[in-house]
Amino acid sequence: MQEITRAVGAKGQVTLPAAVRKALGLNGNGRITFAIDDGEVRIRPAGASLDDVYQSVPALERKLNVEQMIDIAAEEQALEAAKEVSSSASELWATYNPEQVRRALQESAGALAGVDCEALLADLYAARCQAERGASA
Repeated sequence: MQEITRAVGAKGQVTLPAAVRKALGLNGNGRITFAIDDGEVRIRPAGASLDDVYQSVPALERKLNVEQMIDIAAEEQALEAAKEVSSSASELWATYNPEQVRRALQESAGALAGVDCEALLADLYAARCQAERGASA
């Protein structure tokens, strides 16, 4: 443990040494908290208060009502869901094996009576190509 001694001014002020400021992660006009416990004092960086962060994010350029805010949130949620689906589609095609698909189709031929398996495979392949183009865009 390192100890540093400093003088206390007439108004009770102390300049925090650079090593202390660095240890606390303080730069510029930071704030600190003193914790007094059984004759000992601990110094730690102060958390941000409501006054510190009030109006730190600029106001919207236009006022929105609750319905408009809900619509914006829904749109953002839909975009996130679309990204997840796109990611899942990429993972699906990463393990795609046309021979396994062909075998599965042949084994379930009775269930697919009247379905052109070659046309179905062509459609699957086309969908895969389209998904890959969309993922690389």
